[in-house]
Amino acid sequence: GMEKDFRNQITKMNRTLGTTIVLSAPSDMNLKHFASVLIYMDHGHISKIRPGISRKTNRNNKSERKHHHNHRNKKKRQNRNRR
Repeated sequence: GMEKDFRNQITKMNRTLGTTIVLSAPSDMNLKHFASVLIYMDHGHISKIRPGISRKTNRNNKSERKHHHNHRNKKKRQNRNRR
């Protein structure tokens, strides 16, 4: 219907022109299926920011990120023990 046509037009505009589009909705139900970033607001303040769908899925990047994250945590633990 109209909702899907609108979503397709916005997605196409974003893809072809690189336009950043900001949409506001009372619920994340429809937005989370095509938005790349979800920003939640509570009484006019940002309450949380979550990733939406990612267009590029690269498993190698994810495993590298996990490795770096674990490495950082180990360093933090060592620093805590020294104090």
